[in-house]
Amino acid sequence: MPNTLTISFAETSPDPQGGYRVTYWPTNSPANAIVITPNPTSSPVVITGLNGTSYSGTVEAACGGGNYSSPTSFTGVAGSSGAATLAVGNPCSSGYGNYNLTGTVGNVVRLRLAVSGLLTPTSTSWVSASMGSTSPNFSASGTSGCYQPGSSAGVTLNIYKNITIPVGGVVNINTSIFTNNSTASMMSASLTIMTVNGGANTSTGTTTLSGVCVGNSSTGGSCPGASYVGD
Repeated sequence: MPNTLTISFAETSPDPQGGYRVTYWPTNSPANAIVITPNPTSSPVVITGLNGTSYSGTVEAACGGGNYSSPTSFTGVAGSSGAATLAVGNPCSSGYGNYNLTGTVGNVVRLRLAVSGLLTPTSTSWVSASMGSTSPNFSASGTSGCYQPGSSAGVTLNIYKNITIPVGGVVNINTSIFTNNSTASMMSASLTIMTVNGGANTSTGTTTLSGVCVGNSSTGGSCPGASYVGD
């Protein structure tokens, strides 16, 4: 049965002139490398028709003029599809949210927490976001770069995590998203199921939640700079 491999990566800002050069190969056969053409322009990249085995590869930003960024490596197993859904748990409280991910025990669900919007700094400002759970125990987080007063800036922050559905079939996920600025900015967030077992999500239920809780923090402090902890 043909399987699917989904490759997710952190996009650059602004987007590279020539998109992203994505190269992949069976992990045990690097000589059989394949470059996806034309260059994809966004994440994730979905490759279909594969054998159910491990694949490795690299992602590079095509900067134009034959120049590329340093490669980012990945390894994943091409898998079949499955079903998973999302639902709101407890009510939103400032920048803290609570959501339920439901699926078949043992399935691996790739979840994305996406934050985007317009940041208008009144002092050094940034955006921070995280998601996590105690069953299974995981956390993923990220911060944007540092923005200075003088003009508004479009900000995008995507965090990915592969989550194995535990016994009981439900993962209770807590999120924390804050714009660190003395004045609230126009930011929004969503949770999306990207893949199940490396393939398509076959559920007909809710697979994306918009309106994920976003708060504003005016406590100040030092901007930590861009960071990312996730899959």
